[in-house]
Amino acid sequence: MEGGIECIIEPLEDGLNFMSDAYFVKLKNETEEHNLFVKVPPQCNNLRQHLFEMFPEHEMFQKEFYFYNSVQNLFKIVIEDEEEDVKDILNFIPRSMTLPGQITFNQGLNEPLTFENLSASGYRMWKDEFSGLDLAHAGIGLETLGKMHALGIVLFEKKLVDDKNRLLDFDMMIQFKGPLLDIIDKGMTAFKDWMVNNKLDNKSIEKLEDELHDRNYLNTVAKLFKEGRRHELQLIQHGDARSNNMLFKYANDNTTPVEAKLVDYQMTIFFNPFFDLLYFLTISVSADVLIPNYHKLLNRYQSSLVSTLTRLNSKKLKPSVSYISKNIKYFAPMVLPHICCLIEVICGDGNPDLDPVLRQNKIRSAVELCQFFEII
Repeated sequence: MEGGIECIIEPLEDGLNFMSDAYFVKLKNETEEHNLFVKVPPQCNNLRQHLFEMFPEHEMFQKEFYFYNSVQNLFKIVIEDEEEDVKDILNFIPRSMTLPGQITFNQGLNEPLTFENLSASGYRMWKDEFSGLDLAHAGIGLETLGKMHALGIVLFEKKLVDDKNRLLDFDMMIQFKGPLLDIIDKGMTAFKDWMVNNKLDNKSIEKLEDELHDRNYLNTVAKLFKEGRRHELQLIQHGDARSNNMLFKYANDNTTPVEAKLVDYQMTIFFNPFFDLLYFLTISVSADVLIPNYHKLLNRYQSSLVSTLTRLNSKKLKPSVSYISKNIKYFAPMVLPHICCLIEVICGDGNPDLDPVLRQNKIRSAVELCQFFEII
């Protein structure tokens, strides 16, 4: 762009982004107009800054910058290796714009992450994160995860990943620190109180009490994380696959979702796909939607995963629905702390004005999901 350039900046509203400051940016001169979305490390919100500084080991901006500008390029190599035109597979990742030159390790701290403003192209976020996705949006979300997981599987199969800075190869357990543990404990206690008050079976209550005692849930997560790193199915998982990190595009009726883009790759790591699936299903879908439609949703994911692997000529054994379901149930206890943390954040002391009926219904849904996956 040349000449006088006008820059108009509008912040993303609070509550939609937890680990960065984000802005809609419009650049205009006499002949051109560009709409961008920009992220930088948090500096203007105390809560976001506190959350960001709690996890310096995660190197979140370096990680996200690395994903968009290195891992995404590896995905492109995987696709370019194929004779068939499969470039549409990468449509789920927003296109990043960087300054010219070689990508460096700390560039994510010195240069803003810059993208096309997807809202200008018709993409939008699901508005009711509290109640969870409906069936149509949950299905599109799982199809999108299936594409990402298939690309990650092929990266490992072709030995293309070179993570010298170990941005994607880190210990998930480092996120469990004092302030976060207190939040998890409160959420787990709220679970227990609800279960006792509603006279749930004693076995479920005893199982929850055992996880809460001496924070035994940390041992559970550590054991399953260790096993998950050795699992035969390895890939690059999103790590924070929830509805607020998906942007949906719609059919002409403006209500039917037809595709989605995954955003916010700050928690991306090497792992198997089952944590991503569990996190998405338990955090972003209510029990009322998930339980009666579980096999239908699982089929959507499996179909997307296998069809993408087939299009990429993967030699890996294609996972069946029963294989995925069995492993989801096995790794399910990993997400108990995350579910309890969410319950405390959105239903606990931090939200004192929440309607008591909504609070009880949210806890009920979470407890039913934990029972469905045999977590408690």
